[in-house]
Amino acid sequence: MNHSTPEHHISQMPAMIRQILQDMHTCITEQENIILEERDAMKVFNAAALTELVERRARTQSILDELESRCQRLMGLSDSQHTMEYLIDAYADDEADMLQNMRIELMRRMQTLEKDHIENHLRLRAAWNVTTSILQHIGAVDVPQTYQKNYATQQVSR
Repeated sequence: MNHSTPEHHISQMPAMIRQILQDMHTCITEQENIILEERDAMKVFNAAALTELVERRARTQSILDELESRCQRLMGLSDSQHTMEYLIDAYADDEADMLQNMRIELMRRMQTLEKDHIENHLRLRAAWNVTTSILQHIGAVDVPQTYQKNYATQQVSR
């Protein structure tokens, strides 16, 4: 029997949807942990931890992007351009309610993650600005010059 027929894939649809949603749950949980760890690292200005967290975030985002591609391919198997919501209702039968609840909860968590990520970005930017300003004020780092030091003098002498 050929297991690559569309009918075979359609019969496996509930299991494939469930696996994608479970994998998304794992990635989102990792992203939620990263958000919390970023906040802790920002409190103590732990640059090494923040750098490692950026790398972890990039890896988990890459996995989420691949999961999105899997969803798109899965939706292509149904010979339509429907949403995941439709696929669950159309093909998941007995598991539809549970899968819809998983999908809705994951969407809610992803929205919260986006908001939390933006907040962390703003906090990190503010901490960077304050730290840079203090270091410039005490002379530990140079203040970037908007104009070349001799520019005004050269313009006047012309």
